[in-house]
Amino acid sequence: MFYVDGIVVRRWETARPFQKVDGEQSVPVSGVPSLGFTANGNHLLSVSERGGGSEISIRDFPSPTAAPKSMVELKDIRIGDLTVSPDGRRFVFATHRHPQYTLEFWEQSQDGPQQLDIANLETGHPGSFWCTAFSPDDETLASGHRDGAIRLWDIGGGQLKLRETVPDVHWGGVGGLDYSPYGNALASVDWGGEVKLWDTSGGRVHSKANLGRHDARAYKVRFSPDGRILASGDFSGVIKLWPVGETSQATILTSHTACITSLDFTPDGRKLLSSGNDGRVIVWDL
Repeated sequence: MFYVDGIVVRRWETARPFQKVDGEQSVPVSGVPSLGFTANGNHLLSVSERGGGSEISIRDFPSPTAAPKSMVELKDIRIGDLTVSPDGRRFVFATHRHPQYTLEFWEQSQDGPQQLDIANLETGHPGSFWCTAFSPDDETLASGHRDGAIRLWDIGGGQLKLRETVPDVHWGGVGGLDYSPYGNALASVDWGGEVKLWDTSGGRVHSKANLGRHDARAYKVRFSPDGRILASGDFSGVIKLWPVGETSQATILTSHTACITSLDFTPDGRKLLSSGNDGRVIVWDL
């Protein structure tokens, strides 16, 4: 796995014991706010901030010490959440150059990354706190916005076509989204700490279930590989494990002492990895 520690990207082996391996690399940037892996795990996309602008780079995961290759460079523009499609060919990210917010849709090709489409979110889509998630079939993109709405976009043809808007679903803005492995459910969490589960069978939002809430702001949710557990993390460092489709209470994990910045399950679903602003990565045996 890779973990962003301020401006340092570190590579770790997840076999026991949990050891840092060769590959720590410091780069001349002011921050690394977002990472995304391709589906085969061979490449890592990262967002770095440089002098008021942003850059998306790609590096080989098996050879992390090799210099990253610049893919997209935007001057005087900040890039927010970066999300890679399940097949690893496409990626989306949010940009902000006051007062404009945009959603950019890109594809990797033999000739390099190509921009497929861009959506201007300035009018009717306030979006400084927002997030994205691809459906498992690569046909739908879900986006969460500061206005509390969730929007579903058709992307099969390489264009961002707004399919559906579910307004006012979250107080204070949608902080995190994640599709279930089978694409029939979408999880969301808001800056008020509320965690919801949406029925998205057929590519539409049909109904929701309120799983519960955090006592602090939250903006990270992640399904387990089998879709039976939903993990959510909040600003105080608390992680909750919600049993999907069951009435039992969430399991609470409390070792982090600051905001949860990342949540990921191992492929077999038996471990959960979390990172926080307390500077720690924790491996939880589930």
